[in-house]
Amino acid sequence: PRGCTMIPRHLWARGVARRWMTSPPEAPLTPPMPFLSPAELLRRKPWRGTGDLGRAAGIALWKKHRAAFKSPRKKASAILAEVQAEELAKYNTKEIPRFQAGDALEVKMLWEPTNPDKTNIVRGLVIGRYNKGLDSSVLLYCVAAGTPYLRRIPFYAPDILELRIMEKAYLHKGKKRVRRGKLTYLIKQGYNIRAPK
Repeated sequence: PRGCTMIPRHLWARGVARRWMTSPPEAPLTPPMPFLSPAELLRRKPWRGTGDLGRAAGIALWKKHRAAFKSPRKKASAILAEVQAEELAKYNTKEIPRFQAGDALEVKMLWEPTNPDKTNIVRGLVIGRYNKGLDSSVLLYCVAAGTPYLRRIPFYAPDILELRIMEKAYLHKGKKRVRRGKLTYLIKQGYNIRAPK
């Protein structure tokens, strides 16, 4: 390393010290200004020379100081979230009812995507709702020919025509609401769950 200056960890993580260490030799060997917390800036009172402007001036100075250390690179996850939000606004034409775990749900969907006249109806108990933009889906507990199975149905799939709530709080026969967001523990522990027919 250039010199024996100890580089703070937060500066190395932000890339400030890294850029200073890898700068050309003709660059001045001055270490970067350390990142200060608002409490540290208020303790040092850098506005004393021009008169005491108060706490707001110290916080404004700290925000300006923090902006100098902010990385200009944008995270890929933030860019992906923006793209997904645009796609969701474009394809969000279906009316999704407000349901939660424990409700009985009826899904009307196409039997075959190529045949729009033939439809299928799936009824099941809502085990959980997963909100992930265009990948949002619901996990249903269904029974077919006496055999229970789990089925995950995406909201915005082209073969999903309609979602309708059959009964609220179906798990407790409508007497009390379900407090949990996911009911996967019922299946793992082997509870006898009744599915809507």
